[in-house]
Amino acid sequence: MRRHVMMGMIAAILWGSHTAGAAPALALRSQEGGASEIRGLRAIDRLREFRFGPDRSMLDAAAEAVRAAMSSPEKRAEAADALAWVALSGAAFDARQFACRKLVYVATPEQIPAMLRLLADEKLAHYALMVLDRIPGPDVGAALRAALPRLGGAALLGSLDMLGERGEAASVIALERAANDRNPTVARAAITGLAKLRQPEADKALTALLVRTSGDIRKAVAEAIILRAASLMTAGKRAEAALLVAPLNARDVAAPIRAAALRITVLARGDSALLEAVAALQSSEREVAHMAAAVCREIPGSAATRRLVSALPKMPPASKSLLIDALADRRDPAAESGLLRVVSDSDSAVRTRAIAALGVVGGAASVEALLTIAASGSAEDRTAAATSLERLRGADVDGRILRALDDSSPGVRARALEAALRRSAAMPEDRVVRMAISDSGDARSAALQALHQIGTSAAARPLLEALVKTPDEERDAIAGAVVAIARREPSVVKSVREALEQAASPVDRVALLTCLGDIGGREALQALTVHAADKEPDVQIAALRALAEWPTAEPIQLLRTLAANPPSSRARAVALRGYLRMLRLPGGAALADAPRIYREALELTQSDDEKRLVLSGLGSVGSREALAMARSLADQAALRAEAEQAMLSIASMTAGAWPDETREALKHLAATAQDDAIKQKAASLLATMDRFGDFALTWEVSPAYEREATAFSALFDLAFPPETGASDAEIGWRVMPVGTAPEQPWLLDLLALYGGEQKVAYLRTAVWSDTEQGLVIEVGTDDGPKLWWNGEVVLANNTQRAVAPNQDRATVRARAGWNTALLKVTQNVMGWGACVRFADPSGQPARGIRLALPSFASISR
Repeated sequence: MRRHVMMGMIAAILWGSHTAGAAPALALRSQEGGASEIRGLRAIDRLREFRFGPDRSMLDAAAEAVRAAMSSPEKRAEAADALAWVALSGAAFDARQFACRKLVYVATPEQIPAMLRLLADEKLAHYALMVLDRIPGPDVGAALRAALPRLGGAALLGSLDMLGERGEAASVIALERAANDRNPTVARAAITGLAKLRQPEADKALTALLVRTSGDIRKAVAEAIILRAASLMTAGKRAEAALLVAPLNARDVAAPIRAAALRITVLARGDSALLEAVAALQSSEREVAHMAAAVCREIPGSAATRRLVSALPKMPPASKSLLIDALADRRDPAAESGLLRVVSDSDSAVRTRAIAALGVVGGAASVEALLTIAASGSAEDRTAAATSLERLRGADVDGRILRALDDSSPGVRARALEAALRRSAAMPEDRVVRMAISDSGDARSAALQALHQIGTSAAARPLLEALVKTPDEERDAIAGAVVAIARREPSVVKSVREALEQAASPVDRVALLTCLGDIGGREALQALTVHAADKEPDVQIAALRALAEWPTAEPIQLLRTLAANPPSSRARAVALRGYLRMLRLPGGAALADAPRIYREALELTQSDDEKRLVLSGLGSVGSREALAMARSLADQAALRAEAEQAMLSIASMTAGAWPDETREALKHLAATAQDDAIKQKAASLLATMDRFGDFALTWEVSPAYEREATAFSALFDLAFPPETGASDAEIGWRVMPVGTAPEQPWLLDLLALYGGEQKVAYLRTAVWSDTEQGLVIEVGTDDGPKLWWNGEVVLANNTQRAVAPNQDRATVRARAGWNTALLKVTQNVMGWGACVRFADPSGQPARGIRLALPSFASISR
C-alpha cells in the first residue's frame, strides 16, 4: 500500500502541469464511470453539477453521505475517493471547495496525490493544505518535500509551515535549503518551520544560519531560536534552551530579542543567572531592563529575594525603581529589611516606590519608619506611607501602631491614630478622648475625626466638658464629634441637654443648642422650643436658627407665631425665613390651604427680599389662586422678575386643572414679560396646551419613593404611603406639572420632576361623573403601571417599557358624583412618566365627566 501511494505521489508531481479537469485514473477510478457511481455514493458524485445559489440540497445530501460513510473505514475510504474525484474534476469552484472541506474529515494517504495536484490551483491550494494537514503518517511530509521545488506563492509558504508543524527530522535538509531562498518571505517561512520541527538537527541548522545571515533574515532566525527555546522550556529541557539562546546575548542582536533571550536564560538557570538579571536591570535599553525586572519577579525562593535586595544599594535610581517594583510583586517578607534601608534614598521616585512596596511585603518592623514618613515626609511620601500602613500584615502590626499613640511627636500620634482607624484596629477610646481634649493641632484633629467614626456615649460627656472650655474658634470640631456620636447613640442627647442646663455662659449655651439642632430628634426639638423663648437674645437666635433649619415641618407653627409676634427684628427675620422654608416641606402647607397661607405669609413680610422668598415658595403651589397672587405681585417693579418666573412655574401645574385661567396668564406673559426667555417659554406652553387633546392632565403627584438595593420590579409590589392610608399631610401631595415635553404633550413627565432610577411615584385625580356609567381608562407608562379606581386595583402590569398612549386598558364603573383614580408608576432607567385618557366603551372621549385635583375636589364640586 505504501509503495502504491508513494508512486501515486510521484506521478502527481510529474503531472502537475496538467489541468485540473484532466484527472488521471491514479487511485481515484478503478474503471470507467464516476467512482461515486461505482461505490454507490451518488450524492457526492452529483456535486459536480452544483452551482452557487439558494438551493443547498445537493450540499446537504453530500454532507449527509459523508457523515454516514464515517461509520466504517471502508465506506470512509470510498467517500474520500469520491470527494477527491470531485475536487479534481471540471466542476464549479463552489463544488470543488466543498469537496475539499469535507475531505478534511475523511481523507487517507490515498488522497495525497490528488491534493498535491490541487496545490497548483491558486484558489484551492489552501483547502488542499487543510486536507493534507489532517492525514497522519510520514507520507504527507515525503510528498511535500518532493513537491517543494515545483511550488510557489501561498502553496509553498503553507507547505513549509506544515513541514515544520509535522516535526519530522527528515524535513531539516529541505527546510534549511529553503531558508537560503532569495525570496525573503520564503526564507522566513522556512526558518520558522525549522523552529517548529523541534528537532536537534533543526536547532543546529538555526544556530548555523544565525552566523551566516544578516539583516532581516538574521532577525527572523533569532526570533525562530526564541520560539524554539520556548518550546524546550515547556518540555522541561532548560539547559538545552539556555544553550540555544546563548548566541543571542551578543550586542549586535536587537534589544527586544536579547530581552527575550535573557528571560529564557534566567528562568532556565534560576539562581545561578541572577547576576545576569541584576546587570540587565541597569541596561540603558528599555526592553532589556524591563524584561530583567519581569524575570526577577518569577525566580522563586527567599534566597533569590535576599540576593536581589543586596543589589539595591549599588544601582542607579531608574534600576532601583524597577527592582523595587519587582520585589513588591514577589510579596516576599524577606525583602522588608532591604526596603527599609531604601526609604530614605535621595531619589524621590525610589523613595516613594520603596515606601509603597513595604505595604506589600512589610510587617510590624516597618511601622515606626512608615509612621515617621507619614508624619514628616514629602506630600507624595506621606500619601504612600499612609497607604502602606493600612496594608501592612502580620503579627503585632496593630499593636505597634497603637503604642505609637504615646509617641512624643504629635504628628506621629496623629498618623498612628489615622492608620489604626483605617485598619479598624481596636483602639482604647479613653486614650483617643484624651488626645481630643489635651492634644492640639494634627493630633487633636485626628482624634476628633476618629471619635466621629467610633466614639460611644462614654466619650460624649468629657467632650461636652471640653466644649465649654475650648476657645470659640476651636469648638466646631468638638461639637461635630458630639453630634456624630449622638446620631449613633440617641441617649447622648440627654447629656447635651444636661450640659445646656448647667451652662452659665450664653456662648456655651449657643454652642450646645447648635449641637442639638445638628443632632435632631424629638428630645432635641423640645429643648430648642424651650430656648426659642430664652431671655438672652443670642441664645434665642441660636435656638431659632436651629428650628428654622429643622428637617421636618414640626416647628412650623412656632416659627409662624414668632414671625407674626417677634421678640426682636432679628428673631422675626430668622423665624420668617424658617417658616417660609417649611411651607414647602411635606406637612408644611396642605395643597388646598397653600394659597391662603402664602397670602398670610406675604402680610408678614417687611422687605422686598422677604417678598421674594414668598414668591419662591409660591411658585411651587399649583392653584389658580396662587397664579392670581403671583400676577398681582408682578405689578410691583421690584418684584416683577420673580413674580413672572413664579407665574410660569405655577402655569405648568394649573394648565390641566384650570386651563382657562392658565391660558390668560400665559398670554399675558408671552406679550409683556420683561425676560425674553419667559416670553418664549410661555408661548411654548400655550402651543403645547393646544395639543393636549382629550388626555387627562389634572393630577397630583406624590414624592418619589425608593428602597436601598431594591429594583423597580420589586418596588412595584411594595406598599408606600399613598397605598397605606396615610394622610395627605404625611404624603405631601403636589400638583403635577404638565406640558413639559412639547413633543409629547400628553406626557406626565416624572423623570423631569424627580430624575433618578429604581424609584416609584403615584399620581391621583378626582373624576366627577354626571351619571353612573362604564368607562375605559387607557393608560401608557414608562415603566410599569398599577391603577386603583375608587380604592380597588383595576390594572397591574409589572413591566419595563417606553411610554406611549393606550398601552393598557382598564374597564371600570363610575358612580354618579366623585370618583378617585390612583396610578402607581415604576422607574427602571432612562424615561419615566405616564399618560391617561378616559373613554367610553366604544373608545370615544367619555361624556359627562370632569377632572379635578383631589385636594380641591370639594371646592370644585
